[in-house]
Amino acid sequence: MLHNLTLETERLLLRAPNLDDAPTIRRIVDHPDIAKMTVSIRHPYPDDGAVKWINNLTNSENLNYLFLITRKEDAAIMGAIGIIPHPRFKRASLGYWLGLDYWGNGYATEVVRSLIDFGFETLEMERIEGEFFPENPASRRVMEKSGMQFEGIMRHYLQKENMNKDNGICAIIRQDWQKG
Repeated sequence: MLHNLTLETERLLLRAPNLDDAPTIRRIVDHPDIAKMTVSIRHPYPDDGAVKWINNLTNSENLNYLFLITRKEDAAIMGAIGIIPHPRFKRASLGYWLGLDYWGNGYATEVVRSLIDFGFETLEMERIEGEFFPENPASRRVMEKSGMQFEGIMRHYLQKENMNKDNGICAIIRQDWQKG
C-alpha cells in the first residue's frame, strides 16, 4: 500500500509516485552511474521497470513510505527516497537515488534531512540508518551532512551482479537528532 503523504522542504516537494510518472522515472534512472551506486537498480533499466516498481509499492500489504523527489519551481521529478520502518526495533532504514542532472546541488542532503525528521517525528523511531557503497563517498557525505554518523564497513555484505560488495553504514539516533 502506498502512502498519500506530501512532505515539503525549502526547494523540494516529496510525494507518492503514480503510474503517470513511470516514463520519467525510467528515463532518469536508466543510467549506469545510478545503477552502479544502488543495490536494486540495474542497467539497462527494463522498459517496464518503473511501472512494475510502482505497482509493487501500490499492491504491497505493507505501508510504503516511498517519495518521489520533485522540484517545487517546476515539479520536475529528480529522484526518489524512501524510509522503511522496523517497528519492533524502533528503527528505520532509508535509501535514495537522484538523477545525474541534480547531483552536487545539495538536494540529496535536503531530502535526507527531511526524511530523518519524518522518521523521528511521525514514525517515532529511535534510530535511522542508511547504507552506501564505499566507492560512493558522496552518499556517505550526504548522510554525514544530514547528521548521521559513520558506523563502519560491512565486508561482503551483499551481492550485486554476482559480485560480493562491501557496504558502509551511517546512522543517527533520536538523542543526537534532538540535540540538533
